[in-house]
Amino acid sequence: AVTFQPEKGSPYQGIVDISHGQIAKAIESYFEQSEQLPSKLFIAVNDQRVSALFLQALPDASETSDDWQHAITLAQTITDEELLSLDNKTLLHRLFNEDDLRIFEKTPVSFRCTCSQERSENAIKLMGEPEANELLQEKQIIEVTCDFCNTHYSFDRVDVKRIFSTDINPPSSTSSH
Repeated sequence: AVTFQPEKGSPYQGIVDISHGQIAKAIESYFEQSEQLPSKLFIAVNDQRVSALFLQALPDASETSDDWQHAITLAQTITDEELLSLDNKTLLHRLFNEDDLRIFEKTPVSFRCTCSQERSENAIKLMGEPEANELLQEKQIIEVTCDFCNTHYSFDRVDVKRIFSTDINPPSSTSSH
């Protein structure tokens, strides 16, 4: 199981087959099946440390593209010793020195979800007032949960009435000359 622990919300898991007998293959399989992105993971371990090189194709690339195959072919030349001992810049230069390689400045990684109360209200509006009212008949509250960050938004009858009484696209003012 690959477990993700978001900053907000509950952890969730993706189940992957470990028939390959390697954790790297299991993780590659997860990304291929769940994220539908070709991925390659190289892991090296010794008594002191664990190092990894993770390559992932851009969303519009395919596993058979020449660029992806080129990157995989070069990455497969890395040895465990190099992976464990070389710093990032040296490792990338060693692998891809003949390619147009850009190394960006370090930036802190942070989780940012774009969900909001307003986006959830728009989802209800897209559903349509009759269907929203039908849901309220059954459950008394409409729950909208962001599948990315697991934030929950709840809407009762008063909220739904407000959503459908609000004009999202107000008429534009016209000026006369």
